[in-house]
Amino acid sequence: VNLPTRPASVIEAVEIANQILLVGDHQSGEVMLGTEHAFDYFRTPLENAGVAAVASLELATSMVRLIAGYVYSPRSGNSFKIPIAALKDLGDCGPVDRLVGSKGTKNPRGPFLIADPQPSPDFPVLWSHNAEIERQMSVHHDSRGVIRPGETDAALTIWKSATRLHFNLDFRLTSQSLSACMTPQLTLGGRAWPSFSVFREEWEKPIVLWANSTLGLLFHWWTGSRQQSGRANLTVSTLPDLLVLDPRELSSEQIERCGSLYDDLAERQMLRAKNAFRDETRHELDKRLLLEVLDLPEEAIDAVSHLCNQWCAEPSVSGGQGRLLSRGIKADAS
Repeated sequence: VNLPTRPASVIEAVEIANQILLVGDHQSGEVMLGTEHAFDYFRTPLENAGVAAVASLELATSMVRLIAGYVYSPRSGNSFKIPIAALKDLGDCGPVDRLVGSKGTKNPRGPFLIADPQPSPDFPVLWSHNAEIERQMSVHHDSRGVIRPGETDAALTIWKSATRLHFNLDFRLTSQSLSACMTPQLTLGGRAWPSFSVFREEWEKPIVLWANSTLGLLFHWWTGSRQQSGRANLTVSTLPDLLVLDPRELSSEQIERCGSLYDDLAERQMLRAKNAFRDETRHELDKRLLLEVLDLPEEAIDAVSHLCNQWCAEPSVSGGQGRLLSRGIKADAS
């Protein structure tokens, strides 16, 4: 049961509790107290716990369909099948940051000292967040690894986890743009950007494209912890459960289209995730991914655009600006 606001009094709380007890066997619904919206309810297994703290019942309903592999258009009643899979079926997550290294020499962890970057280091590292330089899918290393004395063998073992594909664990939807990124060269993952090694290199671009599309943002938000407004947090242990486009279901021609699409958009700037509803780069990514790669009809684009508008109005996404968006008031520019 999702309440839009905290009850203003004990009497109101008791009345809402009584109404909850009267909910029948329907899967979902909206309950009114007079002319006021009291709450939404959704009956679902615990694996769909993402419905908790979702303000829009319509969005929650569409998300349940989406994790089953269907983009649903509520205005036509049509559904569009998309191939999805959990990351754990497509590759392996890299090590947690404490096994890679740490900054400073006090209480060192891991075989690497994480130092300031150089143009072409032996061991490039993508360690932390800098939202202003992480607005495009292609992201350069921000640090370098220096092998600690006596740790050469351990460092070379850790280096084997270096990848080009990295995922955002602490995704600040209000300030950051990317759910995942690719580095131009093999790079060690760090505290904010762990590495992810796919079983086949050709899967990297389809996955990073999906992750930064509107549907990819929705899946990241749905899977991540939303205990803090404007954030969707994952861990190295929960990242493998994240659902992404299943590249195993794509033909060689579709894989090639993903490569071309990535090359076209890799250096294009994206707005903050919370502003996805008016992000021209992300709109182009959505359109070309759905039409050129997945061969879906134009109607699917309208369905995803509608989902995007609903999602960006969610308080857990907008950081409290959801009411402004629902009234047509523009958010900040970036």
